[in-house]
Amino acid sequence: MIPPIHLKSLVLKEISTFKLAIPLFYLKPLCCLFSLTICLDQCFDDFGDIYQIIFRLPFLKYAKLIISKYEELDINIPIATNKQYSTIEYLVIHHRCSLNELTVILSRTPQLSHLYCLNISRSDEIIEQEVSTILPNLVHFSLSLNYIEFDEFKELIIQISSRLKLLSVTIKCVDKSYLDASLWEKLILEHTPDLSRFIFCYADAINDDFEMSPCHASIDRFTSSFLVQRQWNFRIIVADDEVIYVIRPYEATSVNCPKYTHINAYSNQNTINDVYYQNLDSVRISSFPLYEDFYESDQPSIISKFLLKNNKITKVALKSISQVEEIGPIIDICPRMQHLILEFISHANLKLLVRRTLSKIKTHRIRRPITICIYVADANNNIVQELQKMIHSKKLLKHYTLNRQYDRFYLHWHKG
Repeated sequence: MIPPIHLKSLVLKEISTFKLAIPLFYLKPLCCLFSLTICLDQCFDDFGDIYQIIFRLPFLKYAKLIISKYEELDINIPIATNKQYSTIEYLVIHHRCSLNELTVILSRTPQLSHLYCLNISRSDEIIEQEVSTILPNLVHFSLSLNYIEFDEFKELIIQISSRLKLLSVTIKCVDKSYLDASLWEKLILEHTPDLSRFIFCYADAINDDFEMSPCHASIDRFTSSFLVQRQWNFRIIVADDEVIYVIRPYEATSVNCPKYTHINAYSNQNTINDVYYQNLDSVRISSFPLYEDFYESDQPSIISKFLLKNNKITKVALKSISQVEEIGPIIDICPRMQHLILEFISHANLKLLVRRTLSKIKTHRIRRPITICIYVADANNNIVQELQKMIHSKKLLKHYTLNRQYDRFYLHWHKG
């Protein structure tokens, strides 16, 4: 059946690649077809044949190609000649694709402005023929890399030679060069000078083979003025079996909520060097021992590093407090704390938690201003008045402000 001539957008789902070629064949005369989405569960044929048909659609601007199962694909596409360029400007590649295959695809799509590649793997073969991948209009590039070394990634960015505004890259690779801040600074300054938004995620596995590299030792360079001036925030997330390094743009909100290094206090990773902890300014803790368990703990790994004397932590976020006793050790070990965020607190525990927190602050005779932000999803309309009444009756604070914004309560204590 020939599709209607005024068709502007088409989505094809759950169809074999052999049958897919038939409707695609009839799309070429459609002068209004700007958008094409193809969703397949799997592909056993050469997917390069489908790409070549899509590249011949003369008016296509948006193409999204999804293959749910990430098996290896055959994507054989001839390198472009002058008469084989596609009109596509937005391209989403949601399937496994080698770096060589991506290079050839880019040689056929010189008008791209937005490119999303969600599973790019290393190529075992070398392209002998010279391929042009210059994309002068590309402003948005998001990609996920699997076992592609930094030098290969750098070469791709250099070849594209674009005026990128946004670069988002997620890396799974043993090459620690990705953690060298000076390499990123050089690459961005020399080859993406217009970059305004940079999103970076690198997962470093913690196992028996984990070793500190020179890049680990100089990880604090990610807090240099180069990132700060661009309002790109660097943070480290420490999970049970990996360390995740993240760079994201600062997102302005009505309240200045800092970015946090994420710590699971029960994690037992002795391989992590103190370099990750000695200069921490902010942390987000997913779990923490109760007061008595904390001081009697014989698990010194993460907790002891977190408890470094003279720590510089001023901002703390505590996630999912199950018992109010958990707040005690936090205030004890962070004497310089100025911002405290308590996430996912139930209405039933709210007043008791606030009382315990303020009592602890009062016991420590903390004089500097402190802001406490509490997330309460099920709070009633009278909770602000109830908290104020409790604070006054227990004589916990004299000079403070308390206000509510939707499900968030902000308590700011200040000197009189």
